[in-house]
Amino acid sequence: MDLHAKKVIYFETAGAQNTKTLLEVVKDYVNKENIGSILIATTTGKTGAEAAKAFKGRNVIVITHCYGFSAPGKFELKEEYKKEILANGAKIHTATHALSSVERAIYRVWYNGISGANF
Repeated sequence: MDLHAKKVIYFETAGAQNTKTLLEVVKDYVNKENIGSILIATTTGKTGAEAAKAFKGRNVIVITHCYGFSAPGKFELKEEYKKEILANGAKIHTATHALSSVERAIYRVWYNGISGANF
């Protein structure tokens, strides 16, 4: 059996103040491991834009919330960040969470509305 040890980094607190440092750590790892594709989750697009710039030249795919995720008819990705993401050669993927409704329905019926995240 082959074992591989990897370094783990924990931040004292969560938040946008960690994005720059995290992208630097990830960039070092991506270069060391010769990783060609990077997926980045983003809500407003700010993190996606920063990642698209940091990983320009690689296959960067920025994953957004779907339309209506936070409120009916609302799209959280800001146009200014969308333009920046695309200008740096990254792709944007926006889709529904296909199985989220199934999970919620099961928990609603079998567990009196308590979702898996609450266990």
